[in-house]
Amino acid sequence: MDGALKLDSRLASVGGALRDRYGGWIIGYNKNLGWCFVLNAKF
Repeated sequence: MDGALKLDSRLASVGGALRDRYGGWIIGYNKNLGWCFVLNAKF
């Protein structure tokens, strides 16, 4: 899982990928978290 915050607009998002034990891709995901203040962001 990883997250990002665009400072000028304060828009946050999170995403990641689920992989098998050999590193093969199973499924990916992402979610727009909307407006977020940088000190309140917890990923």
